[in-house]
Order: sequence, then C-alpha cells, then structure tokens
Amino acid sequence: MSQTKPLRIWAVTDEKPGHLNQIRGLVDALARRHPLSTVEIPVRLQSGWSIMFGKQMAGQNRCPSERPDLILCAGSSTHWPALVARWRFGGRLCVLMRPSWPLWMFDYAIVPKHDGVAESERILTTVGAINRMQPGEKQPGSRVVLLGGPSAHFVWSAEVLMEQARQLRDDDAASWVIADSRRTPTGVAQEMAGLLGGTWVHHGDVEPDWLPATLARTERVWVTPDSVSMVYEALTAGCNVGLFNLEAQGTRVSRGILSLIDEGRVGTVQRPLELAACPPPLAEADRAADWLLEHLHAGTDQPDDRISS
Repeated sequence: MSQTKPLRIWAVTDEKPGHLNQIRGLVDALARRHPLSTVEIPVRLQSGWSIMFGKQMAGQNRCPSERPDLILCAGSSTHWPALVARWRFGGRLCVLMRPSWPLWMFDYAIVPKHDGVAESERILTTVGAINRMQPGEKQPGSRVVLLGGPSAHFVWSAEVLMEQARQLRDDDAASWVIADSRRTPTGVAQEMAGLLGGTWVHHGDVEPDWLPATLARTERVWVTPDSVSMVYEALTAGCNVGLFNLEAQGTRVSRGILSLIDEGRVGTVQRPLELAACPPPLAEADRAADWLLEHLHAGTDQPDDRISS
C-alpha cells in the first residue's frame, strides 16, 4: 500500500466514553494498516449548522483545512453534523452503531449484530461494538470482576451476585480486583471485595487507561451481563471471560449476550471456560478496518485519487 498520501479522517464525536472508544478503536486499527491524518470534531447542538456555514466548531477554530476522505461518527447527536459535513466537504461517511437516520443516507455502517441490522454490501455487522482493547502478556492467577448495575436488559440482584461470588471464592483461590462503574449501586463493590478478599477499585479514582491496561494483562475476568461493552472489551483483550448469572429481560441486547455462551465465547459461574480452552481474542476493529479500506480502495467507492493502494 502506498505511503505517500495519508487517509484524511474527520471523527465527529459526542465525547461520550463509549462512543469515543468505538471511534478510536477503528482509527487505531486503520492506522495499523494505512497512514492517517485524523482530527476529532466534538459536536454541540448547533454544530450541524456551524459545519454547513464553515463557522467555528467546538474544539476547533474552524473546520479542518483539509477536506476529508472519510468521516466517522458514533452517537445520535453526531449523525446530523456528520451528514452535513459530508454534504459540504465531501468524502465518505461511515456511521458506527445503528443510526437514528435512515441507513441509506450513510455510505457505510458498522453495526453490532445485536442491533438487528442485516449485513449488506455497505453494512458490516460485528460481534459487539468495536473498541480499543488489545491483548497483552497475561499474569497467571490474575482475576478481575467488572460490575455494572441496573439496566433494561438484565434483572439486577446484589443478593444473587454475592451468592455467586461465594462460589467463585470457593472454586478459585486467586488475587481479586473488583471494579465498579457509574451504574453500580453503592456498597456492592465493597461488599464483594470483602467477600473475595480482594481490592476494590472505584471507577472515579482511576485514569481512563486503567481498564485497557488492566484487561491486557488479566487472565480471567468475571463480568455482570448488563455490562455489555465491558464483556466485549474483555473478549477483545484476550481474557478468559465468565458471566455472572442474572435474569435476562428478553431484549435484543440480552439475547446477544446470552448467545456468547452458546457460541462458547464466554463461560458462567456454573460452567466456567477452561483457561487452556479460551477462545481467541475478538479482533472486530481490525476486521472492520480491513472491510472499510477495501471499500474505500475500490474504484466505485473512490471519489478521487486521494486514496491510493
């Protein structure tokens, strides 16, 4: 592939951590394959009109001077600004996750399978949302519990979780780290840390790179199934993943999580995966990057000669 012309990317973001994780995961994977020139453009309520008229945008003095080859967006508030940016400045537009606008309005879509969108020439479906995680050297005996909280997809029960944590303690004499999240009810993480004899890590006390660095070196991770993004992040980091058993609410998202058990990608408290039989890490960001570059390099999808192979 030619190294002479970087792929110019505008990433239109709502600055929410989950959406940024998807955007940056794809950008990182693209950068491993092709030189990039990337600018992140945070959106505000009026930024669609700001883009249209070339006015000031949040975090930028003006729209980036170089027109984009590719515009990425994730999050419903980014769809209108990204559509306007493509209309005004050109390039191809790729949306991550199922958009709030009709899919035909976007050039490409990269959508988790649990969003219920059929795959097509311009739509790629992935196992979970793509993310920035990368496998690292695992520390033998390392164990992490990732706790979510009440959600629309699983019935949250601290009592059920503690009973299952007792089983983990009896079955696995290891060094435990228990990490909570913004949705975790007060006291649950501390109680589980005491029960497992482990260390409680509060989400507000760690840097943003704590989770990627921790998962990269952790051998086995136990996750509450409502923590959808963390399930897929742990799988991408190459961890042996187990799910706590909580009652599913029968949503599309919960069915997607439960399908991971049927596919043998994750275990449960009653049926943990053997460490030696752990499935290979997910690499959905890399697969998405290959797919997207293939389309961008195809003659019919190349509006000019700015992208060459």
